[in-house]
Amino acid sequence: MINPTSKTVALLTLLTLLIFYISNTYMGGYLLGSYEDVGHEIKAPAGALYTWHLTAESPYAYRVLFPAIVKGSWHMVAGNQDNEAFFLIYQGWSLVFMLSAVLSLFFLLKTLGFTHAWSFLGSVFFLASPPVLLAYTLPVHTREDMLGYTLLCLGLLCLLRRSLLLFLLTAILGVLCRETLLVLSFVFLFFSHDIKLPYRAAIASVPVALWLALRLSIDSPPYDLWEGLQWNLANMEQVIGFSFITFHGMWVPLFYGILEKQGAGKSSQRVQLFYQSGLAIFILIVATTFVGGIFNEIRLLFLLFPWVIAISLHVFWRNRKLIVRTMQSTRYKVYSLMCLLLCSAAGVYMLDQYQKFLEPSRYAIRFDVWIAATLFYVCVTMLALPAYISIFRHKALFADGYTKH
Repeated sequence: MINPTSKTVALLTLLTLLIFYISNTYMGGYLLGSYEDVGHEIKAPAGALYTWHLTAESPYAYRVLFPAIVKGSWHMVAGNQDNEAFFLIYQGWSLVFMLSAVLSLFFLLKTLGFTHAWSFLGSVFFLASPPVLLAYTLPVHTREDMLGYTLLCLGLLCLLRRSLLLFLLTAILGVLCRETLLVLSFVFLFFSHDIKLPYRAAIASVPVALWLALRLSIDSPPYDLWEGLQWNLANMEQVIGFSFITFHGMWVPLFYGILEKQGAGKSSQRVQLFYQSGLAIFILIVATTFVGGIFNEIRLLFLLFPWVIAISLHVFWRNRKLIVRTMQSTRYKVYSLMCLLLCSAAGVYMLDQYQKFLEPSRYAIRFDVWIAATLFYVCVTMLALPAYISIFRHKALFADGYTKH
């Protein structure tokens, strides 16, 4: 008999394949397109994708792991200048790492103590998130990010299991993948309180030292460190909009859980790690994205996803009976129908008229896809609001001394 874990993994694999196909076939993704599409993304001529000129530019020159895996595989299975083989291998590894990101999150949630059903739900949240559903469309620019998400989940998994040698190895690979995965060293240094500080500092310093060594040893053209900050300051409406869409309605349970200390009491020590570090990680990722990144590339802010999904799931689980009762009420059914009708009408209008209020872009951005996606996540948020209000009211009643009879 197939065990529940194997069944869930098989189902998540099928869902990932489906999302990968939909994203790259109907939502403007470049991975299942032409050689020209992939070449445009990695700055290489269509007839010589393997030149991958993007890897010679800063800061991409320091992100050596993903290109090394792709090119290494290409050299192993094909000869030099085999463009078709490179195209297929690039596609293949992109799919593999998307799947590994989903499965590593699933096992991370399992390690946190969630059941198969709740861990599966959290993995579906990941797959349905804009930075994954629209991963290979502009302006997200996903390349090495799925490998980065995988290493982030594996690093947190090793930390929770206190496999410190594996954690160090994962943190090192993380820095070789993306500099943003220094967040693993940050979590380990400041929130592994059961490990002595000198030992924490020694382990956390290794990825930092490697990051500095990469900067000093790899010669690449300089880039404007303040470009992202200048763009964000000049486009605050887009900063707000893309920040919302990154986690949409899940921002609410994230902050509610952190501020109300939902991880206290009978919660396991493993879940408490996410609550204790959640606010600091939020500030760190938002600040570094604002200063050094561009919010339109929502994959940067999406580095918060293990905290957002784990804390949101925990809040939902603690209030599951109240949420079900709210959603079964007649009032909620009427409200949800009105939301669906309103969002559908808005979608029809905006998709028909968006060219009148959006200026043409010099980039091949699928405005119709992003408008539809935005309205979908707005609708999801609206549908969740009554449940959130019920949770807040319930909390307030008990805070005022209300007791159940």
